Amino acid sequence: MRNKTFYAQALAALTSVGLLLTLAACGDNTPQPDNSVTPTALVQPSPTATPEPPSEVYKSVSMLSANDGWMAGWRIYADNTSNTLILHYSGGKWQDAKVAGSAHLYNIQMVSASDGWAVGQRGTILHYGSGQWQAVASPISSTTTDLWGLAMVSASEGWACGLKGTLLHYSGGKWQLVDSPYKGWLSSIAMVSASDGWMVGQGGTLLHYDGKAWSAATSPTQAVLYDVTMVGANEGWAVGAGGVILHYSAGKWVVADAPTQADLWAVSMTSATDGWAIGPGGVALHYSGGKWQLADKLEDERTWGLQILSPTDGWAVGYNIWRFQGGRWSMYTMNQ
Repeated sequence: MRNKTFYAQALAALTSVGLLLTLAACGDNTPQPDNSVTPTALVQPSPTATPEPPSEVYKSVSMLSANDGWMAGWRIYADNTSNTLILHYSGGKWQDAKVAGSAHLYNIQMVSASDGWAVGQRGTILHYGSGQWQAVASPISSTTTDLWGLAMVSASEGWACGLKGTLLHYSGGKWQLVDSPYKGWLSSIAMVSASDGWMVGQGGTLLHYDGKAWSAATSPTQAVLYDVTMVGANEGWAVGAGGVILHYSAGKWVVADAPTQADLWAVSMTSATDGWAIGPGGVALHYSGGKWQLADKLEDERTWGLQILSPTDGWAVGYNIWRFQGGRWSMYTMNQ
């Protein structure tokens, strides 16, 4: 899907605000996900060389059904520039939505076929409505405050989180800053309802929302937590650095048995008894029969986004796009 040689060179030089977060504060030396911000010092082609094709990074996927979904990330060019990337899956194909802008997008969540949101670099917020994506007013604009987590309860209610404990609430038709009980990196949000939700982040941070305010919950780990998903009010999972897997049941989070020590960057459950988790190096875990087991690796250096629609259908995204069908993962190519 891309010129791998160029991409390896380019990524070696990328600088990310997210990477500036050290994990020393939480006793963990595991690096943050390589979600690069504006690339610098990229290798330049010679004036007579054939221009390198752009390289695409797919960071997040949100499927409404097996036939309709969206993906967000960014596109990197050989001339040291990049632009916003959103793809739409319709008619059995992923197609470029041709969204304006240069911000890298880290999360996308669709509420319906006609309504959705995406967030990312420098506090960027995009809204999908009336058939098009448009930037909306963001209460933050700092070059060092990226938005990573996003969860919409409905078309009129949602949350976003990011660096420096940034926490935004969408209500009354606008996004507003909300005081956060944690000032470190917040990576993911999962809302069960408008009055019940969970958020995870650096240092094993677990925050719970009770409909009135977010508050710290007891965490059984100090490892960075990258993603959280809730099956219901009493059932959920979180994954993070060093292969840590947390299970929420009977009102508390506990460390679950994990078959790997590799980082896990995303988790998606179809039910309380079936789900998947993925991470760098193509690591893939399947939850079935009450335990997590290693599955065949996805041949990808990075896999960040994940959504499993059913026990037989799902998508994973990173440097490439992967489809789960017929009991196995296969790489999707744009010309298929």
